[in-house]
Amino acid sequence: MKKWAFGLLILFACGERDERKPIFYEGYAFTENHLQDYSTAGELIRDFFRDKKFKESYCGCKISDGKRFDPSECGYKSKFSSTNQNTRELQHEHVVPASRFGVYFPEWQPNYRPDCTSGRTCTSKYNAVYKKMEADLWNLLPVIGELNNVRSDLPPGEIPGERKEFGDCDFEYSATVFEPRPAVRGDIARIYFYMDHKYPGLGIVADDNREMLQKWARNDPVTRQEKLLADFIAEYQGYENPFVSEDREP
Repeated sequence: MKKWAFGLLILFACGERDERKPIFYEGYAFTENHLQDYSTAGELIRDFFRDKKFKESYCGCKISDGKRFDPSECGYKSKFSSTNQNTRELQHEHVVPASRFGVYFPEWQPNYRPDCTSGRTCTSKYNAVYKKMEADLWNLLPVIGELNNVRSDLPPGEIPGERKEFGDCDFEYSATVFEPRPAVRGDIARIYFYMDHKYPGLGIVADDNREMLQKWARNDPVTRQEKLLADFIAEYQGYENPFVSEDREP
């Protein structure tokens, strides 16, 4: 049984809701500079990429103003709707999906409060630790909105063959995983290892993905763009990703 599923069984087995902090996050530490909400964190990431004129993560498109990109430069074409606003705008994507760690919080469970419309909105509203995890700058990258929607909360994985469905963009997905282009697989792996290191006990890196993520990290070393982003986040947020700044072996 996967660790996240085991965590859900524990939560449901507890019967009545426990208003005390679950033990798994009592040791999580945050600096005073750690952002308090996801929206502010996303704006900060967009501002950084706007100033540096770096590339969007999933297709490698050049970012023009922090929210838009040039599809002609990277060969991206929309699969679902060329008129959809999401096809022309960038979004700040959780590399490790919020659901991967959110399901461990009691507020995520159905019917936690009558005013909750979803597990994510409820947990963000009523749990300060989750809000800070959701706003962790290390876990955010700018991606094309359509691809963010397609990926949803799919875990990273490898898909046989090359089935490109978004023009020349090397982004693939199936019913169970999404496969990013090789040039960002190391970035994604190092973010997964950071999140697992920073927030232990959630199975973010586990037996089902560890070997693949280690391979991705080896085959795609830290780049200049990744290092500059890491320096910015470390200075702003107050702690580093050791798998980037120290080149720690996962």
